[in-house]
Amino acid sequence: MAKQRILIVDDEEDICMILSYSLQKAGYETLVAHSAEEALALLLPDSPIASSPISLILLDIMMDGMSGLEMAERLKSENGQVKSENHIPPIIFLTALSDEDTVLQGFKLGADDYISKPFRIAEVLARVAAVLRRTVEQGTRSQEQRPISNDCIVFEGIVVNKADMSLM
Repeated sequence: MAKQRILIVDDEEDICMILSYSLQKAGYETLVAHSAEEALALLLPDSPIASSPISLILLDIMMDGMSGLEMAERLKSENGQVKSENHIPPIIFLTALSDEDTVLQGFKLGADDYISKPFRIAEVLARVAAVLRRTVEQGTRSQEQRPISNDCIVFEGIVVNKADMSLM
């Protein structure tokens, strides 16, 4: 099974390095963008990484140029061109802004979770796993109408084709 890909969007290189190392050690594949503009370019259908989808975005809010809130708004907008296969990856805001208005604005824009800096890496890993688990469960529920043959293995909502070991 392919590793789940996490896009880290933060203008602080040290934070990106710590998150990337920790997530890779936990079994995820990571990509790093140091600005919202760079991240949006990576999410375009014709980008070099488009062949394998992003599973989740860890997104800082306070960055030079476009803020993380603006990026989330652009991703969630109906006319956004960065949707890959009509799939918008879940977003976890990871930011020093923890006032109630900003947190609520993040959730209104469709955030799946919100983590305040400074953070504990164990908590970030737990929240990433929880959001990805919910996302996989929702995707599985939407596929439940597909018939499952005897050539498949089903375990905790994951369906694997035994012939080629692909996920269904």
